[in-house]
Amino acid sequence: ENQAQNQPGRVFKIKIWAMAMVLEIPEKYTKIRHMIEKKYRADKTFRETYNDYLSYRKACRFWIHDNSDDAPARRIEYAELLAELEEELMQMLNAGEFVIE
Repeated sequence: ENQAQNQPGRVFKIKIWAMAMVLEIPEKYTKIRHMIEKKYRADKTFRETYNDYLSYRKACRFWIHDNSDDAPARRIEYAELLAELEEELMQMLNAGEFVIE
């Protein structure tokens, strides 16, 4: 557990057997991993939003390492999109049987 804390941005990949896929869960959400997995399997809207979140997260990481003239603007753009999607995902989870603080 201590080793995971020393690796910021670490992603945990969880197999969702019923869907025959691997679900990536950023380390900061490991405490609610089971809730994310459950909602991901059961809710199409959550699943689509979560997939968008992962795509934007990947794009954000790309722009962080890019040195082009467009990179600073893209970093800001994707960081804002990620924040919006994180908020939306937390609202979806809170609308269920659990409350996330």
